[in-house]
Amino acid sequence: MVKRNEQDLLATFLKHYKPDVIALRNKQVQRVLQYALQCRSTMENTVLLLQHAGVNN
Repeated sequence: MVKRNEQDLLATFLKHYKPDVIALRNKQVQRVLQYALQCRSTMENTVLLLQHAGVNN
């Protein structure tokens, strides 16, 4: 969702599963916001959505 900038889906997912999103890690042990900041295709609005939802580094 983050890499594809699916902000509507991500917003709904954050609304219902925020603790699970915060707990997510990839194989490099990056959190969702860290991953979003490193993806070249991620739009600024997606990063802002994560930040405003409280998904911090």
